[in-house]
Amino acid sequence: MPEPELPLSLPQIAASMLLLLAVIVVVVSPAAALLWIYLERKRDYDRDAVSQQEFNEAISSQQSSTKQTGSPPAGTASNSRYIPEAARELPLLEQAADEASCKEAVRDGTREAYTSYLQESPEGLNATEARDPHDHPPPPRYGDRTFRIVASIVLLITLAGGGLLYWHYATQDSGYINAYSALGISPLQTTAQLQPGILNRIDQLSREPCSTDAIVGLVNVLDAAGLSRASSTSLVSFATRCRAYDLSKFSVDAATNGTTGRPLEQLIRERCDRQAIFDLGEALIKAGYRREAASAHVTFSESCGGDEPSLRRAANIMLELSDYAGAAIVASTVVNLEPLYDNGYYLRALAHDGAGLAEKAIDDYITALELAGNKDNIIGTPYFNMARLYEKLGRFCDAVVPIEAWVSLDPAHDTSQTRAIIGNNMTKGKCATETTGGREVFPISRPNQVINLPAILNGARGTFVLDTGATFVSLKHSFAQKADVEIDQDSVVLLHTANGIVEGKRGRAVKIQLRSLVAKDVPVVINSTGAYGEGIDGLLGMSFLSRFNIRIDTKSVNISTRH
Repeated sequence: MPEPELPLSLPQIAASMLLLLAVIVVVVSPAAALLWIYLERKRDYDRDAVSQQEFNEAISSQQSSTKQTGSPPAGTASNSRYIPEAARELPLLEQAADEASCKEAVRDGTREAYTSYLQESPEGLNATEARDPHDHPPPPRYGDRTFRIVASIVLLITLAGGGLLYWHYATQDSGYINAYSALGISPLQTTAQLQPGILNRIDQLSREPCSTDAIVGLVNVLDAAGLSRASSTSLVSFATRCRAYDLSKFSVDAATNGTTGRPLEQLIRERCDRQAIFDLGEALIKAGYRREAASAHVTFSESCGGDEPSLRRAANIMLELSDYAGAAIVASTVVNLEPLYDNGYYLRALAHDGAGLAEKAIDDYITALELAGNKDNIIGTPYFNMARLYEKLGRFCDAVVPIEAWVSLDPAHDTSQTRAIIGNNMTKGKCATETTGGREVFPISRPNQVINLPAILNGARGTFVLDTGATFVSLKHSFAQKADVEIDQDSVVLLHTANGIVEGKRGRAVKIQLRSLVAKDVPVVINSTGAYGEGIDGLLGMSFLSRFNIRIDTKSVNISTRH
């Protein structure tokens, strides 16, 4: 549906009227003035011709009269050619203010007026040496003065009209130049500006630089006029300036592509259209602008009050670009928006892992695994990454823990790869020497029975729930203090308990003993606030159980030392 045309504002109407007046003044008035000058001068020339002809006739008549009388008038020489003195002075008569009849004769140019002057002249017909009347300068003409006056007026009119035109375009261009500059395009040619709607939209943007209706309307009319490059440039500049999308390095040629321009225009119309931002992001990626795509997703989230899907997409793009610091910042924003959702922690763990921050990465991997709803659907990446990080830290026995936890989720995970990782780390860490004992059997009286086991941790007795799904041995804070457990105060993890999600910290137990089974230097997590139920001090998880061989059937749990 075409955009409705905006009505002309009063300044536009005034400017249009001034422009029309200037065109009339500059074009029509000089043409009319030149035509009038031509007609005036033609009339003067025609009048001069008649006066000259009558003057010649008068001279001829005088000469004929002289011949008939046989003598010149008194006071003249007999051997001279004669013309009336008044005739000789005729070119100067107009300047004699007191000889009104002479002026009349010159102006009228009639035989009667000239003859009357000759008869009434006080000097009579005094003759002198004849001169050719053509030797005298022509009498001043009324048309000469008219020409100078009219020419001056035309010049003034032309200057005034030109100044008016200059003022119009200068004020108009100065008013629109900021709008053009903000849009990142050069001022359009006059023919383009006169396209329906373009000038109105430019005028509106000069007054409201971030008007959504104005930019959308301008883009539509520019596209309709075939000015797709100007349309795309305007769209990108508007989105960068008024929507804070970082598209400063985005190629206009790429923007001209409809797959990018359409979602960008839709986002300007509807700034929180999630489908549009994902379409724009994919179009930017295909055009080779992955960082701009990530930035666009972040900007979208900021302008729409926080959008987790856009932020997760931005974090993944930054991880692909190896921008681990940027990915960690975005992932932290996801964590703040969704503190109980595992994906934000997992993305941040990947970012810390890539940046070489092993301890922080382990914290976030642990939290992500704890918050994961259905562990059957968890991929092995976080487990294997944790094992690699523990190896990097030289804690080889700890590296066994996440792999054993991964295997415990599904027997199919017990592969040659997982067995090799476990075996190598057990050998490097001499983990067998860290465990002692024989074989212990714990009966199960009914299916899905919760198995509570007495254990000793750093010499403190407690009751623990056997939980092969827990990656770490987990302790109540009060019990950890009682057992004098070493706590890493810089670590922060979240734990999934029966009472909900609670915050915890990583630590280490010097020794954990379950009947005859003993494991030394065991990683644990300390539940800072939550509880596990009445009489329960914690969970006996895989950080202890992975040191032994464990087999569970419907009747019992069998735990024995590794050989």
